[in-house]
Amino acid sequence: MIGIIGGSGVYDIPWLENAVELIAENEYGEAKLKKGHVGSLEVVFLARHGKTHSIQPASINYRSNIKALYDSGVRNIFSTYAVGGINPKYRPGDFAIIGQFIDFTWGRNGTFHDKPGSVVHTDMSEPYSKKLSEVLKNSLQQLGQNFYENQVYICTQGPRFETPAEIKAYSIIGADIVGMTGCPEVALAREFGINFASLAVITNLAAGVSTALISHQEVLDIFNARMEIISEVLRLSCLGVSTI
Repeated sequence: MIGIIGGSGVYDIPWLENAVELIAENEYGEAKLKKGHVGSLEVVFLARHGKTHSIQPASINYRSNIKALYDSGVRNIFSTYAVGGINPKYRPGDFAIIGQFIDFTWGRNGTFHDKPGSVVHTDMSEPYSKKLSEVLKNSLQQLGQNFYENQVYICTQGPRFETPAEIKAYSIIGADIVGMTGCPEVALAREFGINFASLAVITNLAAGVSTALISHQEVLDIFNARMEIISEVLRLSCLGVSTI
């Protein structure tokens, strides 16, 4: 079964057939899921921020979300993110496939292994599935989209945007793109052995890279303009999983 986690702008998947909405409960809380099919494949969709973008990055119940998907039988996840471009060669509307992350968040529940007496150190050498990332790449190429591979994503706490000084520091330590929700999501999936791949849409140039002020509306406008393509990339990628 394939899972899709939709970020900013992705609050539904229109091509899901025979879709039903349900609430999954687990020891970490509730998660709202939408389950359906594309062809013969079962797909489960989860809107990370809620249907109306009502949940800010630090308040997302990442553990409940990942556990709910795992309990539903999901073993492969495609996630989407709206990100800022740190590299000045990027342009709004470009796509990025994430290969590594740097976690600058704090105070988020970042592990399932927090019970007393249980110490587990999960390997993060390859946090993102190479096979699923290749599926995303093939889908983007099939649709003739401009994208960058193996990008380094730095996750900040939010909900504020970053300062130009912070962005300069992030570029020095090797970050290509910046967002607020990629962590601990990918690490939690890794703890369950779920294959995970991430498609990011560069919605703006980060502070200091661009001289313009940044607004959340600008982010949503760019993302919405790419929504049809994003939806089709996800559909093709789900179908592509059956071939690997």
